[in-house]
Amino acid sequence: GCGGGGGGGGGDDYVDGEDGDAACQLEAALFLQQLALFAPRAAPPARLVPRLRPVLAAGQPALRRAAAATLRHLCERDADAVAAAAGNRGGLEADLLALLDGYGDVDERTSADARRALGLLTLAAAEGRPVVAMRRLAAVALYAP
Repeated sequence: GCGGGGGGGGGDDYVDGEDGDAACQLEAALFLQQLALFAPRAAPPARLVPRLRPVLAAGQPALRRAAAATLRHLCERDADAVAAAAGNRGGLEADLLALLDGYGDVDERTSADARRALGLLTLAAAEGRPVVAMRRLAAVALYAP
């Protein structure tokens, strides 16, 4: 095992973007994906989204793929909850766009998942809170790393 995320209670160290080797990071990302799919009440977007965001920029394609697929799934289930977990500043949208800019032509499956998540986030915000949606889009448009 890789530590963190195993059978215990706290589980605040599922994915550690800076420490640990690639295999452990991938195991952790896949663990988050399984939680999202099979135990959504145990791992709501408020817990998963902050852990998945840094993984979108990971150097390993398998990590990015797992994060994008999990975010797509979470957005399909409840895009409003994902948006609330990400905050109102457009950060998750910017992360997804950065993934598409940096790796969009490398991995079609990851790109498709990122585009789907981005579309669902934008649609959910536009339907329920158009002013918030416009602010998010403006924040993304003006984002400079």
